[in-house]
Amino acid sequence: MRVSSAVGSAFRLVGVFAGVVLLAPAALALDGETLIRQGAATNLTIDAASSGLPIKLNRAGHYKLTTNINVPSMGRPNAPRCGIEIAEVNVTLDLNGFALIGENMSASVGVCLRANSATIVNGTISGFGNAITGIDNTDLAPGGASYVRIENVRLVRNALHIRLGGKANLVKSNTLSDGGLLGIDCAAGCAVIGNLVMDGEFSGASTGIAMHSGVAIGNVVAGYKSGLVCNGPGTCGFSQNSFFRNGTDVVGAAARPMNPNSP
Repeated sequence: MRVSSAVGSAFRLVGVFAGVVLLAPAALALDGETLIRQGAATNLTIDAASSGLPIKLNRAGHYKLTTNINVPSMGRPNAPRCGIEIAEVNVTLDLNGFALIGENMSASVGVCLRANSATIVNGTISGFGNAITGIDNTDLAPGGASYVRIENVRLVRNALHIRLGGKANLVKSNTLSDGGLLGIDCAAGCAVIGNLVMDGEFSGASTGIAMHSGVAIGNVVAGYKSGLVCNGPGTCGFSQNSFFRNGTDVVGAAARPMNPNSP
């Protein structure tokens, strides 16, 4: 059930950061969602003690974008390292068909994962140095974020698209295009299923999918120096993938075909 504009005044404001408004879950008690929007609070006082971004999701729950979110380049004053930080377990970030937009593939990150069991779905992340990262020794718990699900996300023009450093992560049914050096880096015991990974920086040491262990099933990987890389220490099973226009399709002694893969 949608909440009408007539009851908009009933929303309780819990945070305003550089034009980004977080609305409390109580405002949408019927579905328990917290809405995130940008540029809708021009008549409200912005917290001068805050640099504005990142948007910190530090309570478990379901968060949903209702506008695009623009993240300035790190070269600008007070620019954040991350657009959105997931800092608590059991957070779902629903992009809801909207986009998280960076500037010119700068060094900033679209979504920083600082907690396990995060879910990111249903939208676009573009223009970042790294679109989604769960591997950063200066930011995250040792080993990086685990039990992460990334599904139905369109990642476009990011130097690095997805980097996950924990275990038991799922990357499924995403479209990655016009990237730089890396499509999906999914470390230990992960599943990479049904993704379209296209058009990396072929002239460099680019990789479509990189794994230490896990499975890669039903992906299309094209336009990278290396299509699938598995260097262990575990084993990577791969099946029913399509590789084309790569320098080398499969690299690494730990890669094991489970069923015939297309040439």
